[in-house]
Amino acid sequence: FFATAVVCTMSNPEISIEAMVLRQTILTGVGYLMILAAGATLYRVVVWAMRDTVKSVVRGSHSLEMTARFHAVVKQKSEYKALFLPGTPTHPKDVADTLIQSEGITDSQQQDNTRKCVAQVFNAARAVRVLDKLQKTLYDSGLALHEKMLQQLWAKTFPDRPLDARVSEQWKQMGWQGTDPATDFRGGGLLGLILLLWLSENQKAFVDAAIQEGNNPQKPHSWYPYAVASINITCDIMDWIRKDKLTHLFYAVDTEDTIENPTMELCLEHAAVLALGKYQYKLFEFFHRRWVERRPPTMEFNIFKQEVYSYFDYELVN
Repeated sequence: FFATAVVCTMSNPEISIEAMVLRQTILTGVGYLMILAAGATLYRVVVWAMRDTVKSVVRGSHSLEMTARFHAVVKQKSEYKALFLPGTPTHPKDVADTLIQSEGITDSQQQDNTRKCVAQVFNAARAVRVLDKLQKTLYDSGLALHEKMLQQLWAKTFPDRPLDARVSEQWKQMGWQGTDPATDFRGGGLLGLILLLWLSENQKAFVDAAIQEGNNPQKPHSWYPYAVASINITCDIMDWIRKDKLTHLFYAVDTEDTIENPTMELCLEHAAVLALGKYQYKLFEFFHRRWVERRPPTMEFNIFKQEVYSYFDYELVN
Protein backbone atom coordinates (compact mmCIF):
# COMPACT_ATOMS: atom_id res chain seq x y z
CA PHE A 1 0.00 0.00 0.00
CA PHE A 2 2.82 2.38 1.03
CA ALA A 3 4.79 1.83 -2.21
CA THR A 4 1.68 2.44 -4.31
CA ALA A 5 0.96 5.60 -2.32
CA VAL A 6 4.53 6.91 -2.87
CA VAL A 7 4.29 6.35 -6.64
CA CYS A 8 0.89 8.06 -6.79
CA THR A 9 2.19 10.99 -4.70
CA MET A 10 5.19 11.46 -6.98
CA SER A 11 2.86 11.74 -9.94
CA ASN A 12 0.64 14.17 -8.03
CA PRO A 13 2.73 16.21 -5.50
CA GLU A 14 -0.31 18.07 -4.24
CA ILE A 15 -1.47 14.95 -2.37
CA SER A 16 0.45 13.88 0.76
CA ILE A 17 1.75 10.35 1.22
CA GLU A 18 -0.43 9.94 4.33
CA ALA A 19 -3.58 10.87 2.40
CA MET A 20 -2.71 8.54 -0.43
CA VAL A 21 -1.99 5.68 1.99
CA LEU A 22 -5.36 6.26 3.62
CA ARG A 23 -7.06 6.34 0.21
CA GLN A 24 -5.42 3.08 -0.93
CA THR A 25 -6.26 1.41 2.37
CA ILE A 26 -9.92 2.37 2.09
CA LEU A 27 -10.16 1.21 -1.53
CA THR A 28 -8.50 -2.11 -0.72
CA GLY A 29 -10.73 -2.57 2.33
CA VAL A 30 -13.84 -1.96 0.22
CA GLY A 31 -12.55 -4.50 -2.32
CA TYR A 32 -12.11 -7.13 0.39
CA LEU A 33 -15.58 -6.43 1.75
CA MET A 34 -17.05 -6.90 -1.73
CA ILE A 35 -15.23 -10.22 -2.08
CA LEU A 36 -16.48 -11.35 1.34
CA ALA A 37 -20.04 -10.29 0.49
CA ALA A 38 -19.93 -12.19 -2.82
CA GLY A 39 -18.54 -15.25 -1.04
CA ALA A 40 -21.24 -15.07 1.63
CA THR A 41 -23.93 -14.79 -1.04
CA LEU A 42 -22.53 -17.81 -2.91
CA TYR A 43 -22.37 -19.75 0.35
CA ARG A 44 -26.01 -18.95 1.12
CA VAL A 45 -27.07 -20.03 -2.39
CA VAL A 46 -25.22 -23.33 -2.06
CA VAL A 47 -26.57 -23.97 1.45
CA TRP A 48 -30.13 -23.09 0.43
CA ALA A 49 -29.86 -25.42 -2.56
CA MET A 50 -28.64 -28.22 -0.30
CA ARG A 51 -31.41 -27.54 2.22
CA ASP A 52 -34.22 -27.47 -0.35
CA THR A 53 -37.12 -29.67 0.70
CA VAL A 54 -40.38 -30.51 -0.98
CA LYS A 55 -42.15 -28.23 1.48
CA SER A 56 -39.86 -25.27 0.81
CA VAL A 57 -39.98 -25.69 -2.97
CA VAL A 58 -43.78 -25.78 -3.34
CA ARG A 59 -44.37 -22.36 -1.75
CA GLY A 60 -45.93 -19.61 -3.86
CA SER A 61 -47.56 -19.84 -7.28
CA HIS A 62 -46.97 -22.99 -9.28
CA SER A 63 -44.72 -22.81 -12.35
CA LEU A 64 -42.62 -25.11 -14.51
CA GLU A 65 -39.57 -23.79 -12.66
CA MET A 66 -41.15 -24.99 -9.42
CA THR A 67 -41.63 -28.44 -10.94
CA ALA A 68 -37.97 -28.51 -12.04
CA ARG A 69 -36.79 -27.64 -8.50
CA PHE A 70 -39.23 -30.15 -7.03
CA HIS A 71 -37.92 -32.85 -9.36
CA ALA A 72 -34.32 -32.05 -8.38
CA VAL A 73 -35.20 -32.41 -4.69
CA VAL A 74 -37.00 -35.76 -4.94
CA LYS A 75 -34.17 -37.21 -7.06
CA GLN A 76 -31.71 -36.43 -4.25
CA LYS A 77 -33.75 -38.23 -1.59
CA SER A 78 -33.62 -42.02 -1.89
CA GLU A 79 -36.90 -42.50 -0.03
CA TYR A 80 -38.70 -40.26 -2.54
CA LYS A 81 -36.74 -41.22 -5.64
CA ALA A 82 -38.11 -44.77 -5.44
CA LEU A 83 -41.64 -43.42 -5.86
CA PHE A 84 -40.79 -42.08 -9.32
CA LEU A 85 -38.84 -45.00 -10.77
CA PRO A 86 -39.96 -46.23 -14.26
CA GLY A 87 -42.57 -48.93 -14.06
CA THR A 88 -43.73 -47.89 -10.59
CA PRO A 89 -47.42 -48.85 -10.39
CA THR A 90 -48.20 -46.12 -7.88
CA HIS A 91 -50.64 -43.48 -9.16
CA PRO A 92 -49.44 -39.84 -9.13
CA LYS A 93 -52.19 -38.89 -6.67
CA ASP A 94 -50.99 -41.53 -4.21
CA VAL A 95 -47.39 -40.33 -4.54
CA ALA A 96 -48.49 -36.74 -3.94
CA ASP A 97 -50.45 -37.77 -0.83
CA THR A 98 -47.40 -39.66 0.48
CA LEU A 99 -45.17 -36.61 0.02
CA ILE A 100 -47.72 -34.27 1.57
CA GLN A 101 -47.98 -36.49 4.65
CA SER A 102 -44.22 -37.13 4.95
CA GLU A 103 -43.35 -33.44 4.61
CA GLY A 104 -46.15 -32.30 6.92
CA ILE A 105 -47.62 -29.97 4.29
CA THR A 106 -50.85 -28.51 5.67
CA ASP A 107 -51.25 -25.39 3.52
CA SER A 108 -53.87 -26.01 0.81
CA GLN A 109 -51.96 -24.14 -1.91
CA GLN A 110 -48.77 -26.03 -1.15
CA GLN A 111 -50.69 -29.30 -1.27
CA ASP A 112 -52.13 -28.33 -4.65
CA ASN A 113 -48.65 -27.35 -5.90
CA THR A 114 -47.27 -30.70 -4.75
CA ARG A 115 -49.93 -32.57 -6.71
CA LYS A 116 -49.22 -30.48 -9.83
CA CYS A 117 -45.48 -31.07 -9.55
CA VAL A 118 -45.92 -34.82 -9.09
CA ALA A 119 -48.34 -34.98 -12.02
CA GLN A 120 -45.91 -33.17 -14.31
CA VAL A 121 -42.93 -35.30 -13.28
CA PHE A 122 -44.93 -38.49 -13.94
CA ASN A 123 -46.19 -37.13 -17.22
CA ALA A 124 -42.68 -36.20 -18.37
CA ALA A 125 -41.47 -39.70 -17.56
CA ARG A 126 -44.31 -41.21 -19.60
CA ALA A 127 -43.59 -38.88 -22.51
CA VAL A 128 -39.93 -39.91 -22.51
CA ARG A 129 -40.90 -43.59 -22.51
CA VAL A 130 -43.21 -43.02 -25.48
CA LEU A 131 -40.46 -41.24 -27.44
CA ASP A 132 -37.97 -43.96 -26.53
CA LYS A 133 -40.37 -46.58 -27.83
CA LEU A 134 -40.84 -44.69 -31.11
CA GLN A 135 -37.10 -44.42 -31.61
CA LYS A 136 -36.63 -48.14 -30.99
CA THR A 137 -39.38 -48.98 -33.48
CA LEU A 138 -37.58 -49.80 -36.72
CA TYR A 139 -38.96 -48.55 -40.02
CA ASP A 140 -40.69 -51.46 -41.76
CA SER A 141 -41.38 -51.22 -45.49
CA GLY A 142 -43.89 -54.03 -45.07
CA LEU A 143 -46.15 -51.92 -42.86
CA ALA A 144 -48.69 -49.79 -44.71
CA LEU A 145 -48.67 -47.11 -41.98
CA HIS A 146 -44.91 -46.61 -42.23
CA GLU A 147 -45.02 -46.44 -46.01
CA LYS A 148 -47.91 -43.98 -45.90
CA MET A 149 -45.96 -41.70 -43.56
CA LEU A 150 -42.96 -41.79 -45.91
CA GLN A 151 -45.15 -40.87 -48.86
CA GLN A 152 -46.64 -38.03 -46.80
CA LEU A 153 -43.14 -36.79 -46.03
CA TRP A 154 -42.41 -36.39 -49.73
CA ALA A 155 -45.78 -34.79 -50.46
CA LYS A 156 -45.42 -32.28 -47.59
CA THR A 157 -41.82 -31.46 -48.46
CA PHE A 158 -42.24 -31.23 -52.24
CA PRO A 159 -45.95 -30.54 -52.86
CA ASP A 160 -45.34 -29.47 -56.48
CA ARG A 161 -42.95 -32.27 -57.34
CA PRO A 162 -44.52 -35.76 -57.66
CA LEU A 163 -42.41 -38.75 -56.68
CA ASP A 164 -41.67 -40.86 -59.74
CA ALA A 165 -41.38 -44.14 -57.81
CA ARG A 166 -41.14 -45.43 -54.25
CA VAL A 167 -37.44 -46.18 -54.81
CA SER A 168 -36.02 -43.23 -56.69
CA GLU A 169 -32.99 -40.99 -57.13
CA GLN A 170 -35.32 -38.12 -56.19
CA TRP A 171 -34.97 -38.98 -52.50
CA LYS A 172 -31.39 -37.71 -52.60
CA GLN A 173 -32.77 -34.21 -53.18
CA MET A 174 -34.15 -34.35 -49.64
CA GLY A 175 -30.81 -35.38 -48.22
CA TRP A 176 -31.06 -39.17 -48.11
CA GLN A 177 -27.92 -41.15 -48.87
CA GLY A 178 -29.55 -43.62 -51.23
CA THR A 179 -32.60 -44.17 -53.39
CA ASP A 180 -34.62 -45.75 -50.54
CA PRO A 181 -34.93 -43.80 -47.24
CA ALA A 182 -35.89 -47.03 -45.45
CA THR A 183 -32.17 -47.88 -45.27
CA ASP A 184 -31.17 -44.55 -43.71
CA PHE A 185 -33.29 -44.32 -40.54
CA ARG A 186 -30.94 -46.45 -38.45
CA GLY A 187 -30.75 -45.17 -34.86
CA GLY A 188 -33.57 -42.67 -35.40
CA GLY A 189 -36.19 -45.35 -35.93
CA LEU A 190 -39.76 -44.30 -36.56
CA LEU A 191 -39.20 -41.20 -34.41
CA GLY A 192 -36.76 -39.86 -37.01
CA LEU A 193 -39.44 -40.08 -39.70
CA ILE A 194 -42.12 -38.56 -37.46
CA LEU A 195 -39.96 -35.50 -36.69
CA LEU A 196 -39.04 -35.01 -40.35
CA LEU A 197 -42.75 -35.06 -41.15
CA TRP A 198 -43.45 -32.63 -38.28
CA LEU A 199 -40.84 -30.20 -39.60
CA SER A 200 -42.31 -30.31 -43.13
CA GLU A 201 -45.80 -29.67 -41.75
CA ASN A 202 -44.89 -26.93 -39.26
CA GLN A 203 -41.61 -25.32 -40.37
CA LYS A 204 -41.77 -25.48 -44.16
CA ALA A 205 -39.74 -22.31 -44.79
CA PHE A 206 -36.85 -23.68 -42.75
CA VAL A 207 -37.04 -27.08 -44.44
CA ASP A 208 -36.94 -25.45 -47.88
CA ALA A 209 -33.89 -23.37 -46.91
CA ALA A 210 -32.06 -26.38 -45.46
CA ILE A 211 -32.76 -28.58 -48.49
CA GLN A 212 -31.68 -25.79 -50.82
CA GLU A 213 -28.41 -25.55 -48.91
CA GLY A 214 -27.86 -29.28 -49.43
CA ASN A 215 -28.42 -28.93 -53.18
CA ASN A 216 -26.38 -25.76 -53.70
CA PRO A 217 -24.09 -26.35 -56.73
CA GLN A 218 -22.09 -23.24 -55.85
CA LYS A 219 -20.96 -24.81 -52.57
CA PRO A 220 -19.88 -28.34 -53.58
CA HIS A 221 -17.47 -28.72 -50.64
CA SER A 222 -19.67 -27.18 -47.93
CA TRP A 223 -23.12 -28.71 -47.67
CA TYR A 224 -24.99 -31.14 -45.43
CA PRO A 225 -27.74 -33.69 -46.26
CA TYR A 226 -30.92 -32.36 -44.66
CA ALA A 227 -32.75 -35.64 -43.94
CA VAL A 228 -29.73 -37.49 -42.59
CA ALA A 229 -28.73 -34.45 -40.51
CA SER A 230 -32.20 -34.29 -38.98
CA ILE A 231 -32.09 -37.94 -37.95
CA ASN A 232 -28.60 -37.41 -36.55
CA ILE A 233 -29.81 -34.51 -34.42
CA THR A 234 -32.85 -36.51 -33.27
CA CYS A 235 -30.55 -39.27 -31.99
CA ASP A 236 -28.37 -36.75 -30.13
CA ILE A 237 -31.39 -35.12 -28.47
CA MET A 238 -32.72 -38.52 -27.37
CA ASP A 239 -29.31 -39.28 -25.81
CA TRP A 240 -29.58 -36.04 -23.80
CA ILE A 241 -33.12 -36.93 -22.75
CA ARG A 242 -31.99 -40.34 -21.47
CA LYS A 243 -29.31 -38.56 -19.44
CA ASP A 244 -32.07 -36.50 -17.82
CA LYS A 245 -30.86 -33.23 -19.36
CA LEU A 246 -34.10 -32.23 -21.12
CA THR A 247 -36.83 -33.61 -18.86
CA HIS A 248 -38.19 -30.08 -18.40
CA LEU A 249 -39.37 -30.10 -22.02
CA PHE A 250 -42.13 -32.53 -21.09
CA TYR A 251 -43.42 -31.26 -17.73
CA ALA A 252 -46.36 -29.52 -19.41
CA VAL A 253 -47.23 -32.35 -21.82
CA ASP A 254 -50.97 -33.05 -21.71
CA THR A 255 -51.10 -33.21 -17.92
CA GLU A 256 -54.80 -33.67 -17.36
CA ASP A 257 -55.93 -36.31 -19.87
CA THR A 258 -52.86 -38.52 -19.78
CA ILE A 259 -52.73 -38.70 -16.00
CA GLU A 260 -56.42 -39.37 -15.55
CA ASN A 261 -56.34 -41.97 -18.34
CA PRO A 262 -52.87 -43.46 -18.90
CA THR A 263 -54.21 -45.55 -21.80
CA MET A 264 -54.49 -42.47 -24.01
CA GLU A 265 -51.19 -43.27 -25.72
CA LEU A 266 -52.03 -41.46 -28.95
CA CYS A 267 -52.80 -38.24 -27.11
CA LEU A 268 -49.58 -38.49 -25.11
CA GLU A 269 -47.55 -39.43 -28.20
CA HIS A 270 -48.84 -36.40 -30.09
CA ALA A 271 -48.02 -34.03 -27.22
CA ALA A 272 -44.57 -35.54 -26.66
CA VAL A 273 -43.69 -35.29 -30.36
CA LEU A 274 -44.91 -31.68 -30.39
CA ALA A 275 -42.63 -30.75 -27.48
CA LEU A 276 -39.68 -32.60 -28.99
CA GLY A 277 -40.36 -31.17 -32.46
CA LYS A 278 -40.24 -27.60 -31.16
CA TYR A 279 -36.91 -28.22 -29.46
CA GLN A 280 -35.44 -30.01 -32.49
CA TYR A 281 -36.50 -27.14 -34.74
CA LYS A 282 -34.75 -24.58 -32.49
CA LEU A 283 -31.55 -26.63 -32.43
CA PHE A 284 -31.64 -27.55 -36.14
CA GLU A 285 -32.39 -23.96 -37.20
CA PHE A 286 -29.52 -22.71 -35.02
CA PHE A 287 -27.23 -25.31 -36.59
CA HIS A 288 -28.30 -24.24 -40.09
CA ARG A 289 -27.64 -20.55 -39.41
CA ARG A 290 -24.19 -21.31 -38.05
CA TRP A 291 -23.43 -23.54 -41.03
CA VAL A 292 -24.38 -20.84 -43.52
CA GLU A 293 -22.26 -18.29 -41.64
CA ARG A 294 -19.15 -20.48 -41.36
CA ARG A 295 -19.32 -22.72 -44.44
CA PRO A 296 -17.28 -25.57 -42.92
CA PRO A 297 -16.14 -28.50 -45.10
CA THR A 298 -18.76 -31.23 -45.44
CA MET A 299 -16.33 -33.78 -44.00
CA GLU A 300 -16.26 -31.80 -40.72
CA PHE A 301 -20.01 -32.16 -40.15
CA ASN A 302 -19.74 -34.04 -36.83
CA ILE A 303 -17.01 -31.77 -35.44
CA PHE A 304 -18.96 -28.67 -36.40
CA LYS A 305 -22.16 -30.13 -34.97
CA GLN A 306 -20.60 -30.59 -31.53
CA GLU A 307 -19.30 -27.03 -31.64
CA VAL A 308 -22.77 -25.76 -32.49
CA TYR A 309 -24.28 -27.74 -29.60
CA SER A 310 -22.03 -25.96 -27.11
CA TYR A 311 -22.98 -22.56 -28.55
CA PHE A 312 -26.67 -23.54 -28.48
CA ASP A 313 -26.49 -24.41 -24.78
CA TYR A 314 -24.87 -21.04 -24.09
CA GLU A 315 -27.60 -19.18 -25.99
CA LEU A 316 -30.34 -21.01 -24.06
CA VAL A 317 -28.75 -20.12 -20.73
CA ASN A 318 -28.33 -16.47 -21.67
